[in-house]
Amino acid sequence: MATPQLFRDAVFKKAAFDNLQEVTTVLKRYGMDSCILCGTLLGYYRDGDLIPMDHDVDLGILSSEFNPSYENELYRLGYELYDWNGCTNFGYEKSFIKNGVAVDIWVINEAEDRMCLCVGKEIFYEYDRFEFEPINWNGILTHKPSDTEKHIERHYGPDWKIPDANKKWHWKRSPLHAYHYIEYIEKTKHIYGEDIFKQYLQECHNKGSL
Repeated sequence: MATPQLFRDAVFKKAAFDNLQEVTTVLKRYGMDSCILCGTLLGYYRDGDLIPMDHDVDLGILSSEFNPSYENELYRLGYELYDWNGCTNFGYEKSFIKNGVAVDIWVINEAEDRMCLCVGKEIFYEYDRFEFEPINWNGILTHKPSDTEKHIERHYGPDWKIPDANKKWHWKRSPLHAYHYIEYIEKTKHIYGEDIFKQYLQECHNKGSL
């Protein structure tokens, strides 16, 4: 399987926008709005472009709209499964790759006052509840978080407007809203329910991802 390539190469940057267009279209066909997150959101909002040193496209979809049937269409379009974390009903994250560019798709789990997603096997990101705000990015119709700057600052810190040339930011340690899964389960099991976390842990252990 191909390894995701950096967007500083014009070929892979074009492939990233092509994949973003294709995947958002497929998700919409299956009743799911998509929202750009993490590095894709930062690039869009700060630079109006993809970040050259990034190598994947980050998309979120709401748990209330989630329909896993979209996966089969991505396979028909030539995508391969690159990575899979969490479980189907909670903490779902799948990464699909095509033409050297990965698209990470997270299900954003919803509660009354907060949202969360699972990233990289052991980490949960928690957000204050936000709305999906429509955007048109180079002809691609998708969404961004309604509280965009607050959203970015919690993820990248107060200096998010300055590119991280020294690569000090780390996806596990740096975000203010990052929790180890054991800590997050203890913090929120009364909100999301103990049964859903039991399923999450069981599926993760079955896959060998925890």
